[in-house]
Amino acid sequence: NMPQQLTLDHVSPATRLLEKRRQMFEVQEALDAQKEEFKRREATFNRREELLKSKDRELQESLIKFNKFLQDNDSKRNRAEKKEKEEI
Repeated sequence: NMPQQLTLDHVSPATRLLEKRRQMFEVQEALDAQKEEFKRREATFNRREELLKSKDRELQESLIKFNKFLQDNDSKRNRAEKKEKEEI
């Protein structure tokens, strides 16, 4: 919705300059709004990225603990089987 643009052919140079400044101001405002939106989206992205990194670390730690649990179980089973064979 751009306002109807003045026909700049029939106006004084001062009026022409004021119109150009108004247009420049509108463009600058739109650019500033886009910059703010970009900053907001970037901050949201950074928060999500940090959350994902944290969840990834938790998952890795959980996998390490589970792997150790499985190894311990194998060890216990092997000892039990060895003890059983010795008793026979």
